[in-house]
Amino acid sequence: QGNANSANGITGFIFSPVIRVANNTTHGRVSGNVLSNNCSENIFDATPLDLISVEAIQGDVSVATAGTGGDGKFILIGLEEGNYDLKIEDAQHDIYTTNIDIFAGNETTTGEIILSKKCVSVLGTVTSDNGTLDNSDDFLLESVNVDLVDAQGNVIDSMLTDLNGEFSFSSTPIGSYEVILSDIDHEEQSILIDQTMEGPQEYDILMNAILTPTE
Repeated sequence: QGNANSANGITGFIFSPVIRVANNTTHGRVSGNVLSNNCSENIFDATPLDLISVEAIQGDVSVATAGTGGDGKFILIGLEEGNYDLKIEDAQHDIYTTNIDIFAGNETTTGEIILSKKCVSVLGTVTSDNGTLDNSDDFLLESVNVDLVDAQGNVIDSMLTDLNGEFSFSSTPIGSYEVILSDIDHEEQSILIDQTMEGPQEYDILMNAILTPTE
């Protein structure tokens, strides 16, 4: 609506809805519920995923696509009887595929589909800097408090270094974090981590922190 030749002249839009009609007696449908494992092996930690693309593929042809709702549920309608590959794809999760059979007049239910979230491990070693140029007098620090803080400033995990000065946060979702190290005899240190990942893979963030003794 308005003057389409000028951005300021556009006063509104009129959308024409597209309605897909299918004969339920000659076509079938598939439904299910998509969840994320949230980098946890406990299935009770899984939560519904919203706006996730679910695609029915036959051969090399994409036949139907739908998105999940806020409860993680989806439904694909109007599928001709036959065999399909069901593909679920999301940037923060591994791609999921499964094979399904569709029967005319029936609804195939996949049940709960739990996607594996792309995760990393954050590991490190903490030592004390004793001022020598060759670090020969540095020693490993036990019981240093290590906090893993997300981009919103929330401490999502915390631990103490072990006898070897080591710490490890496993199964951490990809994202930006701050690792804060604190010890009563040393100056506090923070290390920023920006985790990015392409494709279904898992890797470790390794760091070596050297704390300066307080005077």
